[in-house]
Amino acid sequence: MPTDYPYEDFKDIYLYAYQQGLKGCTTFRFNPEAFQGVLVKEDDLAKTTYRFKLADGSTVEAKGNQQIEYDGELHSAANLYEALKEGYYGKF
Repeated sequence: MPTDYPYEDFKDIYLYAYQQGLKGCTTFRFNPEAFQGVLVKEDDLAKTTYRFKLADGSTVEAKGNQQIEYDGELHSAANLYEALKEGYYGKF
């Protein structure tokens, strides 16, 4: 589901599924707070802004596909955000 898809239309998907008698309905709407490593379209990354704090206390705001230099390495904002959020940055 595109990240800019209107909520009113989004919720109607489930109503439609119910009216059709479906036993279940699954959708995926990209959310960087809940991102769990699912492959994401480049367009969605470009439209998604990540905000997070670095170890030095500074705050970074960047689009998911932007490159950020951190700790002497280049990372996409989406990957760095996940690594810092999950606490696995620098552990491998």
